[in-house]
Amino acid sequence: MTRFQAPEPQSFDKVLSSMCTEPAPVARRAAEEFLATNPGDPGTFKSVAGLEQETISLLGDVVGLDDPQGYVTAGGTEANIQAVRAARNLADVSAPNIVAPESAHFSLQKAAELLDVELRRVETGADHRADPEAMAAVADAETVLIFCVAGSTEYGRVDPIPALAELADSVGARCHVDAAFGGFLLPFTDAEWHFGHAPIDSMTIDPHKVGRAAIPAGGFLASSSL
Repeated sequence: MTRFQAPEPQSFDKVLSSMCTEPAPVARRAAEEFLATNPGDPGTFKSVAGLEQETISLLGDVVGLDDPQGYVTAGGTEANIQAVRAARNLADVSAPNIVAPESAHFSLQKAAELLDVELRRVETGADHRADPEAMAAVADAETVLIFCVAGSTEYGRVDPIPALAELADSVGARCHVDAAFGGFLLPFTDAEWHFGHAPIDSMTIDPHKVGRAAIPAGGFLASSSL
């Protein structure tokens, strides 16, 4: 173990501009104490399901969702894959596609390949945000998901979520917001990014980014309409 540990940064203050935050002491203790607890087996670990629902409820408060649905994931990648899967499975089309800005996280490419969905990436504007008109130009009747970013990896930019949600509605697609990075920062700004600002169907949010949860910790949230 020492051989693998030595070359790696061993404290959060040694990683420049890390998206992840140092786990809170209580999160660290919980991670250590419950290493053998399997959250995928609520039949054996009955308290886990209740804790998960409580977590989803708390995340719903953060993202303006009164009746949150969803589950705790292993990270933003899993949540984004789930968003694509849900949109594909709920749509009645023969050749599903996703329309997303070029700033979308690389996990979206993974999701598209895994789920056999066409990914249509669109250049962002000069402000590094999604361009609704450019995205509308490539969306069509086979589009199942309009993908938005709330806190891009490179620039921390927030896409015009209300306009993109309107685009999704106009083509009969779902609207997903990847707020893995911005989810715990944007509540302290005037940005329009969450369920309370636009008719969003689903969202990715990572408690290990600024939420001070132990790594890895992600979340997939969905409105009851999904």
